[in-house]
Amino acid sequence: MDCCRSAFATTNKDMQKLFDNFLRTLDSFPPEISLGDFTVINRALFISLGTMMTTYLIVLLQFNMSSSDSHGYNITLQI
Repeated sequence: MDCCRSAFATTNKDMQKLFDNFLRTLDSFPPEISLGDFTVINRALFISLGTMMTTYLIVLLQFNMSSSDSHGYNITLQI
C-alpha cells in the first residue's frame, strides 16, 4: 500500500509542477488571436463586452423606469 501512495504522491507532484509551468507560460504569453490586424481577441475584449452589455441594460432599465408614471403604468402617446 505504501508503494501506491508514494507513486501517487510523485505523480501528484509532477502534475502540480506541470500545472504551475502551464500557468506561468499563460501569464508570460497571454493567448490572443489577431483578425488580420483589424482587432485582437483576448481576455480584455471579453471583459469590455461584458461591461458594455451591463451598461446597455442599465440604460434600458432607466428608460423603462422614466416612461412609467407614479402608478407604474406606461405612458404612451397616441396620435
